[in-house]
Amino acid sequence: MENLQLIAESIRFSNPVPSPGEKVRIEAKISNADEEPCSFVAVFYWAPEIIMSPQQAAMYATPEYEIHRQDVELRGRESISISFEWEAKEGFKCVFFYAK
Repeated sequence: MENLQLIAESIRFSNPVPSPGEKVRIEAKISNADEEPCSFVAVFYWAPEIIMSPQQAAMYATPEYEIHRQDVELRGRESISISFEWEAKEGFKCVFFYAK
């Protein structure tokens, strides 16, 4: 895969502190910081702790924690908003994404 220059400008929740089992709408704005177009799969995961390092993220970037995936194509300097619904899990602390 090429070296993507993506920025997660925001990840917002309809309720940032949901109860387990509560349906939450998540909206993420992702931007291509490069001049060149790109395509990737945005894969979103939840985690039971705040992710502060790539090593932590790698622990939770597994099928068990995956909550959404979407094919994305962006022109240079273009942004996209991805919105989906998720049922919050016990211990939820954050959501993050990887481009694959």
